[in-house]
Amino acid sequence: MWEADSSVLPVALNSHAAVDALGDGLVLDDFDLDNNFVGWRREARIDWPDRRQGLILRAGAPLDFSWYSALQIRAIFAPSPSAMRPTG
Repeated sequence: MWEADSSVLPVALNSHAAVDALGDGLVLDDFDLDNNFVGWRREARIDWPDRRQGLILRAGAPLDFSWYSALQIRAIFAPSPSAMRPTG
């Protein structure tokens, strides 16, 4: 995951607990994210268990990266496939 500075600019590519949680089922309330992720396989399943709803987000090349914005202060979740790889 690309960690960001206070201006939300990518500064370093590091491991993070959110990366493991994404593979195991990330609970959005556990993280504040506004980060770009590498290693995305162009498919993500997003579930809302309390609503019994979900969706599968798929993308093709060149969308090799994913951006997740999940900010508790704004009560939003915005997953976005991305073709841009940050450089830090």
